[in-house]
Amino acid sequence: MLIASNRVWIDEAFIPATIEIDGGMIKAIHNKKQANAVDYQDACIIPGLIDIHTHGYQGGGAADGSTAFIKKWAAYYPQEGVTTFLPGVNITTEEKIKESLTAIADAMDEKPEGAEIYGTFLQAPFMNHNYCGTYNKFLLKAPTVEHLKEYIACSRNTIRTISLAPEADKNHETLKYCVKHHIKVCLGFSGVSYEEAMQAIDEGASNVVHCFNCMSPAFSREPNLPVAGMLHKNVFCEVMTDGIHVHPAIMQLVGEMKGKDKLISVTDSTSLKGLPPGMYTAEGGATRVCEDGVARLMNGKIAGSLKPMIVNIKDMQEKGKLPLVTAINAVTINPARMLGIDDRKGLIKANYIADLTVYDADYQILQTYVHGKAMLSCAS
Repeated sequence: MLIASNRVWIDEAFIPATIEIDGGMIKAIHNKKQANAVDYQDACIIPGLIDIHTHGYQGGGAADGSTAFIKKWAAYYPQEGVTTFLPGVNITTEEKIKESLTAIADAMDEKPEGAEIYGTFLQAPFMNHNYCGTYNKFLLKAPTVEHLKEYIACSRNTIRTISLAPEADKNHETLKYCVKHHIKVCLGFSGVSYEEAMQAIDEGASNVVHCFNCMSPAFSREPNLPVAGMLHKNVFCEVMTDGIHVHPAIMQLVGEMKGKDKLISVTDSTSLKGLPPGMYTAEGGATRVCEDGVARLMNGKIAGSLKPMIVNIKDMQEKGKLPLVTAINAVTINPARMLGIDDRKGLIKANYIADLTVYDADYQILQTYVHGKAMLSCAS
């Protein structure tokens, strides 16, 4: 199969090209459009979007413990241009967390049609009580290796990333165990000092969870986790780039500090994404869906994003004033690098998996290819 456009993202630039796909892989790239290809004209073709931090959509969530929902979610996600994602299990009861980890593993075993479920993001329950956002403080626990092992067993070794407040982790034993066993540690929901955060990154932490959100703020004499994340060259910084969860100037600051190779954009979408404005119960409390693209508690506190993934590319450029290359890398190759799958995902390159997102000038998804297969019925 051949697909072509005047704007194919090759080596960090849009060029006219034809992508040759065979057996779900990119066989070759031809630096001109070929007459027998599916021609997307001036639409953009980029690597498939990778969402490493998302909790649900349209009334369902990763923490529901439902394999059927995870499969439905995978089938839906190509509508946003997403080809790979990590369902994020958030704070709930111990029983439900373990049930949810098993449900995601079951869905992975079934390999459902749609975006690839690469594994689980475990956003629970190792948080600082003072920086746990809208979650129930009484469900939080100090991290221990033994507790983590229980989660790993329930997941059948499919936990890929975990959020962790390192100041609660004695001698950083849980962090070190994760690093040794190839689970990516994401620092967040934390009041950790700058010095300890830098130490945790030196010890192998890979990412900062939605930088500036749910962590102690940066002060002139207490820079804390946000500044550690921006300054340490080895760590990725994940940002909610809707221009609401952090001010556009903060989005720009983190983006410019991390550059085109270390910024990751996420949705952090809740189970309310895709629902009409109104009053709903989600994540343990009454939440209102606002028209500005976020969910809020009744007291006005922000409680997660509702925007589709593809819009992040637009918002990073228009609201965050970040370069195109930074915006595209933040949703493609950078999350792939953080996860350690950049040898097969995140680029349009020969011998890479044919995960591709096609969108127009208005950031509307025209087609999404997962392992070379067109996912949307509106294909050209």
